[in-house]
Amino acid sequence: MELSKIYFDPKSPGSFGGVKKLYQVAKEINPKIKFKEVDAWIRDQDTYNLFRRSIKKFPRLPILVDRIDEQWQADIMDMTWLAKSNNNIKYLLNVIDCLSRYAWSIPLKDKSALSVINAFRKIERKPEKLQTDQGKEFVNRYLKEYLTNNNVNHFTSTDDVIKCAIVERFNRTLRTRIYRYMHFKNSQRYIDTLDEIIDAYNSSYHRTIKMSPKQALLYPSKALSNIFKAQKKNMKKQTAYKVGDFVRITRAKSIFEKGATSNWTEELFKIIKVKKTPQGYIYRLVDWSDEPITSVFYHDEIFPVKEPHLYKIEKILRERINPVTKKKEYFVKWLGYPNKFNSWVENVE
Repeated sequence: MELSKIYFDPKSPGSFGGVKKLYQVAKEINPKIKFKEVDAWIRDQDTYNLFRRSIKKFPRLPILVDRIDEQWQADIMDMTWLAKSNNNIKYLLNVIDCLSRYAWSIPLKDKSALSVINAFRKIERKPEKLQTDQGKEFVNRYLKEYLTNNNVNHFTSTDDVIKCAIVERFNRTLRTRIYRYMHFKNSQRYIDTLDEIIDAYNSSYHRTIKMSPKQALLYPSKALSNIFKAQKKNMKKQTAYKVGDFVRITRAKSIFEKGATSNWTEELFKIIKVKKTPQGYIYRLVDWSDEPITSVFYHDEIFPVKEPHLYKIEKILRERINPVTKKKEYFVKWLGYPNKFNSWVENVE
């Protein structure tokens, strides 16, 4: 029995689904077939692999801090649709201390470097390190000069999915509180009450630190202990992939394929380093030309595949007769691969 006849037949109940459905249908035809045979076969099929579910929420490496104001995260929250009702305030600069979870929210009428700098000046404390995304409001020479003069080490996140997890979570909390307040007041004006909403947040119980941010300022060692306990609780068992394994990357992480419909890259990468952490294994990868990929990849952001014997061509760019071999050659772009991998080949099928 050929599993391909079941899987690629649109009329078959086992077609284009998962391994369990395919196994159930195959078992009806061949009672002796084993699940591991079906599983091994389907894992070799690009049609299955490229559209398998991509997990986006999983434990990530913790922010390693052990004192108040060691590291802050900052982000801009867009409130433009409410600007007319709130003194033309279009944005909120949200800043949070990574240990205590103590937060500030500074209203902005624009995202210019000067406005952002003035907003930071209103916070009567400063961090050792500041993490932001790579937005122009944070990555500019004016803010760089201001932070350098204040001995603040500024760095940016390279993760396209979760840029600054702690402040992004605070953004959701603050937005929800603002919307609920406006609903209760039957109004679109929140700016007069923003400071009170922020103070209420800083006074409320935070489930990660097991106390309020204000209390964490007084008992930072207890807050730190509770953070580690929460991280340990999120640990899960994993079987590590191996150095040398070929893998695909989840499209949520990939910067290479925009506008594709699949969940995983066509392009394959190779594992060159594996490291075990309390949150699971993390990996370093290189592309087909052995160029390192800058990001660190979590276990759920990659999955192993066999090295293919055939590669799909996206399009033929031009043709030529090789002056040495006298054979016809085609300069092709490979499906899912960057232009740097475009190459000459003899056989096109």
